[in-house]
Amino acid sequence: MNPTRHAAALLGAAALCLVLSLGGCGGGGNAMVSAVGSYGDVALVVSDPQYDPLLERARGLLSPTESFVLKSEPTYRFRTFTGKNWRDARSYRNVLLAVRWGDGGPVQGAVKGLLPKKALERALAGRGEVFTVRNPWLHSQLAFIAVAKDADALVTLLNRRAPALRDTLAADINRRIAADHRAQGLLADPPARQHRRFGFSVELPAAYRENQCEPDGFPGVEWLRTDGSTRGLTVSWEAAPDPRARLADHDALAAMRSRLGAALHQETIDPASFVWSQETVAGLPAVKLAGSWVDAQTQVGGPFRCYFLAEPAGGRIFCFDLLVYAPQLEKMDDFRRLRAILETVSFREPA
Repeated sequence: MNPTRHAAALLGAAALCLVLSLGGCGGGGNAMVSAVGSYGDVALVVSDPQYDPLLERARGLLSPTESFVLKSEPTYRFRTFTGKNWRDARSYRNVLLAVRWGDGGPVQGAVKGLLPKKALERALAGRGEVFTVRNPWLHSQLAFIAVAKDADALVTLLNRRAPALRDTLAADINRRIAADHRAQGLLADPPARQHRRFGFSVELPAAYRENQCEPDGFPGVEWLRTDGSTRGLTVSWEAAPDPRARLADHDALAAMRSRLGAALHQETIDPASFVWSQETVAGLPAVKLAGSWVDAQTQVGGPFRCYFLAEPAGGRIFCFDLLVYAPQLEKMDDFRRLRAILETVSFREPA
């Protein structure tokens, strides 16, 4: 990424009118220029360079390591900015500003211009606060602004709030990616038609194509994108007397994912690699299974992430499998974009 790529455009970005909310400040502006770069990049702006090493723990909490079979990747990549160079951070999609009030300088001046005066006074009267600002300088941008009266309070504040900020950032990235996809164009398969065919609908970018549907009668469908790395969404479904109860049966879920792999991917999955967790997808409770797969014929392999959801008003359970095949390449951003697609799934019949 070239952080100065849109420096000229930044000068013409509209000022944002901030609205104070329970969780911080939310912007309602519509800047004409969009932030650039990857959603996996975070610009860390500090009012003094000495705070950068002190925030190492907060960065680790915000960006846990993801394991992809033989390789691990951080959830996010940080780059630190300070002093006059902080302006280069304004082109990033995600920005974290950490300010000890009283340092002065351009970073403190910028924060003073972004936050309502009364909100800032309340934060500095206590142990500090973290504010959330959307579109502070550009469209499709999110900024967290942490302010405190002393360095210890600033570091403690960010360490304590990092898990919640991580969840907020992930959810907002899902929202922004989905908006990007809509703006760029979606696959020409209307939700009503998807719902008639499969009992659910999902927003897929126009770059995807339906690769296979119910091969040999197997209840499943797969959409792929093959420019560069191969990534896609594969879905299967099965009848279950009590779909919600089935979510608690890991053996049954693993068997379902195994059948999906054999029928649509010609692959096997490795039980020794399984990692289970609870998540929420599109507002619905979901079970996530992460692991590794191996193609039975070619012996190539890779990581998978699948999510099991119970049909809210029916008798089926669904397995949504996120596929990324990118040998020797980083995979986090591809999985992030697929996860954002999954967040658009709906079991409601379109009006």
